[in-house]
Amino acid sequence: MQADLWMSLVESETQEIAPVPPAEDGTSPEEWLGGVHPDGKLELTRGFYLYADKLSRVLTYLARERRPEGSVYEQLAKATGMSDSRVEALAQYGVNMELLVPRSLHVTSLGRLVLQHDPFFDRPGTLWLLHYLFASNPLLVVWNYMCNGVLPAVAEVSKGEAADQFLPFVGRWSKRSIRKKVRNELRAFFTGYVEEMFAPLNYLREVRHNVYAVNRDVAPVPPLILLATALVYRDRHQPGSSGVEIPTLVHADHSPGRIMRQGEMYIRQALNELHEAGRLTIESKANLDQVRFRSGSAVTTSGSTWLEAVRTYYQERRGG
Repeated sequence: MQADLWMSLVESETQEIAPVPPAEDGTSPEEWLGGVHPDGKLELTRGFYLYADKLSRVLTYLARERRPEGSVYEQLAKATGMSDSRVEALAQYGVNMELLVPRSLHVTSLGRLVLQHDPFFDRPGTLWLLHYLFASNPLLVVWNYMCNGVLPAVAEVSKGEAADQFLPFVGRWSKRSIRKKVRNELRAFFTGYVEEMFAPLNYLREVRHNVYAVNRDVAPVPPLILLATALVYRDRHQPGSSGVEIPTLVHADHSPGRIMRQGEMYIRQALNELHEAGRLTIESKANLDQVRFRSGSAVTTSGSTWLEAVRTYYQERRGG
């Protein structure tokens, strides 16, 4: 693809976030154990680690080298030298981080934006965004329950203790499936945050063999990325709403504050900065304590959609 055409696509595209689907058993989100969707996926990565360089290679191939004929997984395995299973796991990471379209594995608008501005996943804003998109999804059982349910309640946790936290899900899945699949996912989870792609966020720290401290002093989320994740939260959980209460953004299940471990003081400070910049409105009169999001064209209105907030983050970093 020619560079000018690529740039035009990256700077103008939009991308929607799907609302959390209703549960097949008819239960409401308030009834879901640990906030986890009853129809969620217990196994996603099959224990394959999240390597930034390998994910970058997969994304780059799919965006710029992919051939129209033949199996895309076979193409990826041949081009990268990785096994079919590893390629499939990395593709699932990409799909659930909104970098790739499910099944077709076409690169999304976000995927193209990341390839243009941060292809090696070096920037904290990129990492926080991808962490939030992935770990806040209640359909991703292990990663979501760890970040939304387990880690907020403990100071440290061992792999064995973390695995035991999933025993209440026996009945929805068999004990054997939970034992095997959860342990595989947890291996990838802990490695991803301690040694690999998400390690710069300072989210977890290994203090003894297979025992991890839950860091409260994590890397701060850039304000525009906080705005993007707030809009993702709105689109998933309150679709169509023009605003969200600030305590909800700080404390609610799957919220930016809870999943990214950002304190209320910092979130209010960042929201105030966004308010002063005209990217949202804080309403705090009478009984109101909420943010109201801007509306308008995703192409022309900075921060009106989650992707536009991300695009503005990259543009400002490039300009600075």
